[in-house]
Amino acid sequence: MKKMKGVRKLEKKVNKFLAPFGVKSVLGDEFAYFCISELVQFSIEQVEKNDAEYIKFIKNEFNYDVPSMFLFSFLHEVGHHMTMDNLEEEELENDEMQKFEISEHINEENYSEYSLKYFHCPTEIVANEWAVEYFKNHEAEVMRKGREMLKAFQHFYKVNGVTA
Repeated sequence: MKKMKGVRKLEKKVNKFLAPFGVKSVLGDEFAYFCISELVQFSIEQVEKNDAEYIKFIKNEFNYDVPSMFLFSFLHEVGHHMTMDNLEEEELENDEMQKFEISEHINEENYSEYSLKYFHCPTEIVANEWAVEYFKNHEAEVMRKGREMLKAFQHFYKVNGVTA
């Protein structure tokens, strides 16, 4: 795989978006949060099937229409950071067991069913609750900062010959 140009510049722009939350970012294969390093990993790849399941879940569970799935994904990962102390040890152990079970069994045929199970894991629920509330209460600001960040992504795509 060829080395991508402008990764540090893109991460710098994403870090500006995430700075108020006390986390840093790094480009990776998927969106994720690493609690020990307080690092939000983000992806340049959009997986529409995943997004469709996630949008449907947020609407059904929280009665919220996500204005930008991409920005919501960042806020969801920040939500893990902001809520990491909200769960008891037993809930965290249950969460780990549920996620392991899901990873062992998810496939193309049961993707919707197991995605829903994943979305209901304790750490995922509290991260989503936080992200929904934050987005609701700061939507104009999030969207404005998101547009600024989008310019950096568009430039990154352009210099790397990536088509969106």
